[in-house]
Amino acid sequence: MSVRLCQIIARTGLVGFVAALGGCSAQQQFYAVQVCPVPPADFSKLAEVMRRNAERESLSFVNNSTDLQTSLSNIDAETDLPADRSLLIDLHIEGANGLGVTAGNLGLYASQVSLGFTEGGDPIKARRLKDSLIRDLGAIWTVTRVDHTRGIQPDPACKL
Repeated sequence: MSVRLCQIIARTGLVGFVAALGGCSAQQQFYAVQVCPVPPADFSKLAEVMRRNAERESLSFVNNSTDLQTSLSNIDAETDLPADRSLLIDLHIEGANGLGVTAGNLGLYASQVSLGFTEGGDPIKARRLKDSLIRDLGAIWTVTRVDHTRGIQPDPACKL
């Protein structure tokens, strides 16, 4: 992730979003994947899959996409961002003590979404959520594990 995007995230308070992208997050993720949905139609499918998994585990689902789009429009965030900000997504499954999943495409192709998983205080529940969510996503898209030593990078295979 570019220093510029880390600065944008810090200025907008979108620190939780970065868990999926890696590179400037304090929350340690234990697993990360990417999918290549076709925007904008597949974004609602992705949100629905995440919402269902959150409900199944009695966790909260939060869609901060509109807030992200608005925040980035309100600051000097022209570099590294798509012209059509409606293609930016910021989705979360949130549990106690940092357990959860963050999905987003900031700094990536609009059709590339990274998902970062954090354990919080319940590694068993976190791994169950990871397995369930990856299974459900895999029924729709190809799910690719992100190498933790490399982090998420724009993937030409996802470019439309």
